[in-house]
Amino acid sequence: KQKTAYEIMPSLVGSEMCIRDSSYAETFFQSVNALLAASKAISKSCVLACETLPITSSVAGFIISRVSRRRRRIQTLCERMVEKSSTILQTEKRISRSS
Repeated sequence: KQKTAYEIMPSLVGSEMCIRDSSYAETFFQSVNALLAASKAISKSCVLACETLPITSSVAGFIISRVSRRRRRIQTLCERMVEKSSTILQTEKRISRSS
């Protein structure tokens, strides 16, 4: 059984759910989730490195804030990708229905 878009990414709402009808949806959401997971893992690794390396707290704070900022940018990018792909898939669905 193919998973619905909501099962793959529970943060989806409303019109985004129509992605479940696409054969590419699962792969797409797995890729987005992998990117978010990698971003989170990198962030945790940087925090751990800052805690264990002999660096000053100001340098550690700078590194952690930069990594956190990058992580937020990646998350925003992923959200935009989901939004745009949702729009594209809705359009494709409408076109295929009218054909």
